[in-house]
This record gives sequence, C-alpha cells and structure tokens, in this order.
Amino acid sequence: MKYKASKDTTVIVMNTIACLIVVVSGYFSIMGLINSQGKLSIVLMHSTILLLMIGIILFAYLFAPRAYSITENYLIIHRPISNKVFSLQSIDDIRQINKNEMKVLIQTLGITSVLGKYSRNYSHHFGNVMFYATKRDNYVLISFNNTKKILITPDELSIIDYLLEQKRIGIKRWFKSSWG
Repeated sequence: MKYKASKDTTVIVMNTIACLIVVVSGYFSIMGLINSQGKLSIVLMHSTILLLMIGIILFAYLFAPRAYSITENYLIIHRPISNKVFSLQSIDDIRQINKNEMKVLIQTLGITSVLGKYSRNYSHHFGNVMFYATKRDNYVLISFNNTKKILITPDELSIIDYLLEQKRIGIKRWFKSSWG
C-alpha cells in the first residue's frame, strides 16, 4: 500500500523564501564572476558559493521523501535516489507524535528544504531520530529493535494501523514457516 508524502502550506512558504534567498545569492555570485576581471581569488570565492548552493539544492532534491509504501515485509521510503527500506520484522514500536514533543529539536546532520526534511535530529523526548518528513503534522515515530528511530509524515495516519497489521501478519507467516 502506498501513502503520499505531500508538503503543507507553511513548509512551502517558509522554504520558498529560503530558496529565493539562495537564488538571489546565486545571482550576485554570477554577477561577481562576470565582473571579476580574472582575479583568481574572486573567481574561486564566487565559484565555491555557486557550487555549494547547487550541491545543497541537488542533495535536498535527491534525498527528499516522495511517498511511503508498505509491502508484505518492508516499509519503503521513496526518494528520487536510493529508496530507504526497513524490515517490518525489526519494528518495535509505532506511535503518533504530538506537536508538543516536536518543539525542541537539535538538527545534527542533514538538510531541510522546500523538498522535504532528510536529517538526523536529537530530542530529549525520544533521543536520536532520522527524519524522512515533508510537513509539520502527522508525525509518526517508528522505533526499531536495533535502537534506530525514524520519523515520517504521511498524509494519512492510517499507515500506523496498516504497519501494525502487516507486522502481525509477517510474524504469523514467520512462525508458520519456522514451526510448521
């Protein structure tokens, strides 16, 4: 079953403003390159700024979640490059997170953009968590038995029930194959 991962209006507006700032900075870097008159230090500075901005935007696009799907054995986070696959058998807990628990987060690695949030975060409520999010509601925290935790933001919270059902069916299937 496939679940959409659309963006909410607040995230789109906030991050569109940030993207506009990047575009304006890029414009000034291009103008700086045009007017550099061959001075190596100016060319290197503006080229580095442009490459860094292009790299950040490309990284954000390639790793931003587009959708979530659940198969018989796996939770799959669809991205333009390198889908993330998690075994349903390794899931310990699935729960919805309320907005109060999301107030104090420290982003330790990753990127947040208009395209989505792919980042590692720390919270005193639930420790280290990898975000595969696209909006600021419908938070679903999934804990794995290897102490890994991920947070997704599907459009439909029915994903929680479906994940639990698929995990239960998978355990029954495993038990039958192991014990006859």
